[in-house]
Amino acid sequence: MKQSLNQKQKASLTLTPLLQKQIKLLTLNGQSIREEFNTLLGEYDDDEDTSIKHFRDELLIDQYRNFLRDSSNTNLHVERIEFQDLRSSLLEQFMLLNLRESDYLIGEYLIDSIEPEGRLDPEIDYDDIKLLIFDSFGKGISDSEIEKVLCKIQELEPEGCGYRTITESLTIQIQNLDLEEETKTLAINAIQNINLQKITLESLDTSIQNIIKGLNFSPGLKLESNDVSFIKPDLIALLKDNEWFVSLNDSYMPKALLERINNNLIESNSQKRVEIKSFLRGLERRQKTLLLVSEYLVKKQVGFLNNKSNLVPITLLEIAESLQISKSTVSRIVKLKYIQLPDKLISLSTLLQRKVNGRSGGRDTSPLELEKLLKKLISEEKRQNPRSDEKLRCILKESYSINIARRTIAKYREKINIPIARLRA
Repeated sequence: MKQSLNQKQKASLTLTPLLQKQIKLLTLNGQSIREEFNTLLGEYDDDEDTSIKHFRDELLIDQYRNFLRDSSNTNLHVERIEFQDLRSSLLEQFMLLNLRESDYLIGEYLIDSIEPEGRLDPEIDYDDIKLLIFDSFGKGISDSEIEKVLCKIQELEPEGCGYRTITESLTIQIQNLDLEEETKTLAINAIQNINLQKITLESLDTSIQNIIKGLNFSPGLKLESNDVSFIKPDLIALLKDNEWFVSLNDSYMPKALLERINNNLIESNSQKRVEIKSFLRGLERRQKTLLLVSEYLVKKQVGFLNNKSNLVPITLLEIAESLQISKSTVSRIVKLKYIQLPDKLISLSTLLQRKVNGRSGGRDTSPLELEKLLKKLISEEKRQNPRSDEKLRCILKESYSINIARRTIAKYREKINIPIARLRA
C-alpha cells in the first residue's frame, strides 16, 4: 500500500479579550455603553470638567429611569412622545414677568440655550451673556444676576427646565409640588443623597419613592403616558422635504469627553491605554455600522414610515449582503436599539420584517400582509363552498404571485383564529 502525506490549510480567527469586548459593543444600547465607559473613567475623573459632569449626570438619569421601569413591571415596545415647542412656550411665559429690560435679554439668551429635553446647554458661557448685555446696555452684570434670571425660567411650566443637573431639576419640581414642607424637605434630601451616592433609590421609604416616580426626568418632553419613562434613543430619524434622514444620537457619549480621554491616553499606563483605545475603536465601529444599517432600514420602510403601506419584508441576510457585512453583525447591531421618529420611539428591530416565502420564490410577503390577505379571501368566500387551505394557496399564487406551502397557509390561518374550511361551512 502506498502511503502519502496530505496537508490542509485552515484559517481561523482568535478572539482576544479586547476583540470580544469590541464585538460586545455592537449589541449594547447607549445606556449600557455609558456604563461600560464609566468603568474606564476613574483616573480621568475631574469635577471641574463640564463633559465629565454632563456624562455623570446622564448616568444618574439612567439610574432613575431604570428604577421607574423596574418598579412598573412593564415591557416597553413603543412610546409616543409629543414634541412641544419648548423654547417658544418658555419665552411666552417669561415675557409676562415683571423684569428689567436687561433681564429679558438675559432670559432670551438662556431660553435659546435650552435643549429639547429641558437641559441647559452644558457648553453655555456666561461671559457671552455679559458681553451681550454690555454691548446692548453699556453695563456690567455678575454671574449671580444671570442665575436669578435662570431661577425664574426654571419656575415656569414645565417646572425644572433649564437645569444643569437632573438633581437640580428634580429639586425644583419637588418644591412646586402640593406637599407639606417637611415631606418636601425629606424628598429633596433623598435626591441630594442619591446624587452623592450615599443612598440608593431602592432603600428609600415607599412614600418618597412614590414622589420620585411622579417626577419628570425629561421635563421638556411631554409624554403621552406618565406610567412609562422616556428612553434615550440611539438614533434619530427626521422627515424633511418628503425625504427621511437618519443621524446618531451622540448626546449619551459627548464628543468633548471622548476628545479629552484621547488627549490624556499618553498619561495612563500601557494596559489602560490599550483598553481605552480598544473601546474607542469598538465604539467607532459600532456607530458606523449602526448608522449604515438604520439608513438601509429607513430607506426600505419609507412607505411604512409615511403611513402608506405595511412593513416590507427584510431579512438579516439581505441587509448583510447589501452592506457587505456579516449577518451576525447585523443581528447584533439591531438588538436593543431605539430610533426616535417624529411622533414616536420604536425599537430598530421593529423595522425588520421577515419573509413568509423566503425560499419558495414569488413575490415577497410578510406575516402581517399574509394574514390580511387570508382574512380578505376568506371573507369573500361563499358560505356553502368555503375555500380549503390548498385552494387559498392556489389563489395567492395565481392572483398575488405569492408562492407558499399549504402548511404555511394553515399556520397563519390558525394564528388569526379562523377554523378549517369544513367548520366554516
